[in-house]
Amino acid sequence: MNSTTRLDDFNNAFIKNFISCFLGVLINTINGFFVYIFFRNATFQRDPRYILYVHLVLNDILMLTIAVFLQILSYLVPFINLSFCCFLVLLAVTTDRNSPFNLAGMAVERYIAVCRPLHHAQICTVRRTYVLIGLIWCVSLFPSLSDIVLLLVTQPLAIFSSRVRCHVAAVNYTPYHQGQSVAVQVINLSFVFLTLIVTYLNVMFAARRATTDQASAMKARNTILLHALQLLICMLAYFTPLTNMVLLYAFPQQRTTILFTNFLFTSILPRLLSPLIYGVRDQKMLNCIKVSLSCRQTTARHSYREVGILLLYLAVGVSVFSGMAYTAEYEEDVGLDTIPACWWWGTVSMTTMGYGDVVPVTVAGKLAAGGCILGGTLVVALPITIIFNKFSHFYRKQKALEASVRNNNNPIFTPSPSLPPRNIKPPP
Repeated sequence: MNSTTRLDDFNNAFIKNFISCFLGVLINTINGFFVYIFFRNATFQRDPRYILYVHLVLNDILMLTIAVFLQILSYLVPFINLSFCCFLVLLAVTTDRNSPFNLAGMAVERYIAVCRPLHHAQICTVRRTYVLIGLIWCVSLFPSLSDIVLLLVTQPLAIFSSRVRCHVAAVNYTPYHQGQSVAVQVINLSFVFLTLIVTYLNVMFAARRATTDQASAMKARNTILLHALQLLICMLAYFTPLTNMVLLYAFPQQRTTILFTNFLFTSILPRLLSPLIYGVRDQKMLNCIKVSLSCRQTTARHSYREVGILLLYLAVGVSVFSGMAYTAEYEEDVGLDTIPACWWWGTVSMTTMGYGDVVPVTVAGKLAAGGCILGGTLVVALPITIIFNKFSHFYRKQKALEASVRNNNNPIFTPSPSLPPRNIKPPP
C-alpha cells in the first residue's frame, strides 16, 4: 500500500518541514489573534455573523494544525497504526468539509440581514447559530464516519493493526470509497455554490431597489462575493489530483517538490485568507484590532529605556560570565574552549533557557554558571516588571478612554421632549 523508500534527503526534508512549520505557526498566530479579539468583546459573542466567522477561523486553525502535523509525521514516523491514522484523517477531512458549509451559512445570514431586515433578529439568534454550527459538523462528519464503516465492512479487522503511511488514500482506497467521495464532493459543492448564487442575486436586486441604505446593501453584496472567492479557494483542493497528475507527467524527477508546492497552495496558504479578506475588512473588527495594537505600541514606545537597560545588562552579564567560563573550562573537553562557544553558553544560561548541550565540569566553572543563572534571573525579572506595570497603566488608560467615548455616544438617559422635566414645576 505504501512505499518504504524515502523520497527526500535530509536537507530537502528539513527545508520543507521548516517552511510548513513556519507558515503554520504564523497563520495560526494571526488567526488566534482574531479569536482573542472575538472572546474579548462581548458584542461579537452576541452577533451571529461574528460567531460564524470565528467558527470558520477556529476550523482553519484545527485543519492547518492537523495538515502540518501529518506532514511532519510522515518524515519522522513514516508508518503509523491505521487506527490512529483513521482518527487523524477523520479530523482533517471533516474540517476541510466544514469550510464551504460555513461560508454558505455566512452568506445566508447576510441575505437575511439585507433582504429581511425586520426578521433578522428573530431568525438569526445566537442559539440558532450554534445549532447551525452543530449541524455543519454533523453533515461533514457523517461521510467521514461512513468511510470508516465501509473499511470495516470490506476489509478484515486485522487491517486496523497494520502500519501505513498516514494519508487519505491509505484509508479511502477501495472503489466504494472513491465513488462515495466523488458523490459527496459534487453534492456539497453544488449546494454551497447554489446557495451563494441565490443569496448574491437577491442581495444585488435588493441593492438596486434600496433608496435609503444602498451602502449597506452594496457592502453585503461584496461580502458574499468574498465568500464566493473563499469557496473557489476551498475548491482548489479538489483539483489537486488533476494538477499533480499533469505536472508529474511533465516533470517526473520533481515529484516531491510538486507535491509539496501543491500542499502549500491548497492546504496551508488558503487558511490565511479568512482573516485577511473578511476580518480585516470588517470595520468593527478592524477598530478592535487597532485598539489592541495601539496599546502595545504605546507601551513599547514608552518602555524603550527599560528595554535598552535589559539588553545592556544581558550583554554585560554574558560578556563577564562567558569570560569566567572560558578561563575555567578552556582546557577541558566540554565544548567551552572557544569564546563564541562561551558566548552561546552565557546567552542560553542568562536567558534561563538551559538547553544542557554544554555543561561546565570544574568547580570554578560551576560557580560561574550559578552566578550566570542567578544574575540572568534578576536582570530579566526587574525590567520585565517595570514594562508590565507600564503596559497595565496604558491598558487601563485606553479602556477608560473607550468607555468615555462610548458613554458620550450612547447617553444613558435622554429626556423625552413631550414631557416636562421632573424637577421643574410648571407655572400655576
